[in-house]
Amino acid sequence: MVHRMMEPRSAEPIPGRTRRGVLAGLSASAGVLATSSAWAAGETISERVGATVAHADMRAFSPAVIERVTAAIEDNLATLAFTTRAARHDHFVERARTRGGAGEALVPGLSLRLPFEDAAALGAYLIHYSETDDSDFRAELRASPTVIGPAFALASAAGASGADLVAAICAGYSVLGGLAEPFGPTQDDGLMSAGVWGPAASAAVASRMLRLTAAQTANAIALAAGAAGGTFQYFYDQTEEKRLVVARAARAGVEAALLARAGEVGPRHALEGPAGLYALLSRLTGERPDYAQTPNVVARLDGPLFIYPKFFSASSSITPSLEALSPLVSNGLRSPAVERVTLRGDPARYEVVARKLTQFEVPSTLIGAKINYAFMVAFYLVHGVANAAALERARLDDRAVSELARRVRFEPVPGGAGEIVLQLRPAGSRTVTIQNIAPGSFAPLAPELRREKVRSLTQEALGASGGRIIERLARGLPTSRSSRNWIKVVDRALS
Repeated sequence: MVHRMMEPRSAEPIPGRTRRGVLAGLSASAGVLATSSAWAAGETISERVGATVAHADMRAFSPAVIERVTAAIEDNLATLAFTTRAARHDHFVERARTRGGAGEALVPGLSLRLPFEDAAALGAYLIHYSETDDSDFRAELRASPTVIGPAFALASAAGASGADLVAAICAGYSVLGGLAEPFGPTQDDGLMSAGVWGPAASAAVASRMLRLTAAQTANAIALAAGAAGGTFQYFYDQTEEKRLVVARAARAGVEAALLARAGEVGPRHALEGPAGLYALLSRLTGERPDYAQTPNVVARLDGPLFIYPKFFSASSSITPSLEALSPLVSNGLRSPAVERVTLRGDPARYEVVARKLTQFEVPSTLIGAKINYAFMVAFYLVHGVANAAALERARLDDRAVSELARRVRFEPVPGGAGEIVLQLRPAGSRTVTIQNIAPGSFAPLAPELRREKVRSLTQEALGASGGRIIERLARGLPTSRSSRNWIKVVDRALS
C-alpha cells in the first residue's frame, strides 16, 4: 500500500477553503475581488513576485527543497529518456526539427538546437507526452512541463551555472502553484490549470536564467499572464491537444521574458486588475478568492515540496486509484477474480471522472485511454502493469479490458474520502482506500516509487544502468559550474 505521509509545512497554510479545497477569502464588497493595503500602496502582485524570482538563490534553500528539485530533475530526465524515442516521429517534433531556427538551446535526447522559445515548447511537450509527468495538487497542475521544459531550454543561457538552474526551477514551481492556489483546479470550469498558470511559471524560469532585474521579471510575468488559456475540451474529444496546451504555455513564458529583457512592458495589474487574470477567472467560476497573500506564498520558494510524480502512465485523476490497487495487483490479483469495481467518493472530487463512468465507451485514442478511469483500472487489473511502455503497446480494443471496464461503476458518497470496492469471484469483496494528497500539504518524497519509475522509463533506452546514469546527472547539477555544459552531457547520455 502506498502511504502518503504528509510532511509539516514550513509555514501555516492560509485559512479558508473553496469547493476545490484551496484558498478562499471572500471580498468585503460584493462583486469585487479582495484587495490589501499592499496593492493600495502601489505594489502589484507581479512586482512582488518578480522581486522574489529575481533574487532566488540556491544558497538560501533548505536541504529539503534542493533534494526535491534534484528528485524532480531525475524524474523528468527519465521521462525524456523514454519520450524522446517514443515521440521521435511525432508531428510536433517533426515540425520543430524542420523549422529549425537560431540554435540558442539544446533539446536533450534529440540533439536538436532551436530558438529558446521553441526548445522550451518542445521540452514541455515531451515531458507531458506519455502522461508520466507530475502534479501540484494545489490546483491539479501538470507542473513540470512548464517549469522543467523552459529550464532545460534556458540551461544554454550565457553564464548560467547549475545553481542558477536549480534556483530557476524552484522559482518556477513556486510561481506556478502560488499563483494558482487561490482558485485551485479550473478543469471543471473548462480550462486546463497548467495552461492558465504555466505561462507565468515559464516566464519566471526564463527570467531567472536570463538574470533579468526584478522590474524586468515583473514585466515578463505580466506579459505571460496575458497568454493564459487552454480549454479542457480535449478530455471529452480524446485529443492530444493537452500536450499542445503546455507547449504553448512554455513558449509564451520564454517569449515574454525575452521581450521583457528587450524593454517590453506588461500591464502592472495583469493579475489583480479589473480585467486581470484573477478577475476573469472570478467571473468564470463565480468565486472571489482572497489573493492578498499570494506574493508571500510564492516568496516561501517551497514549490518543489508540493510536486508529486505520476507512477503510472495515466491522468492524475486516475493514478491515486491505481496506487491504491497496487498492493493487491503486486500480490497477484488479476481481472478473472474481479466481478465488479466500484469507485465510491464525493461527487465534487470525482465530478470529471464520474462523467465517463456513467456509460463506458472504448477509447478511440491512446490519450483517450489514459484519461478514461474505467479503461485504466481495467487495464491494470488485466495486465498487472500500467507504465508508459505497456500503454504504448496497448490495444484499445482489448476485449478483456473493455469487458471489465464496463463493470466499473461510480457510487456518490457526499463527503467521502474515496475508496474502491472490488466484488470478487465467486464471492467476497475487498475495499481499498484512495490516499489523495491534500492541496495544502507537501507531497511525500516516495523514494522507492521514484526509483522504480526511473528504472521502468530508462531500461529500454539506457539499459540496466539507466537509473544510475540519470541519478548521477541529476545530483551533479547543483555543483555544476556551467548549466550549458551540463545540458550537453545530458543530451549525450539520453541520445
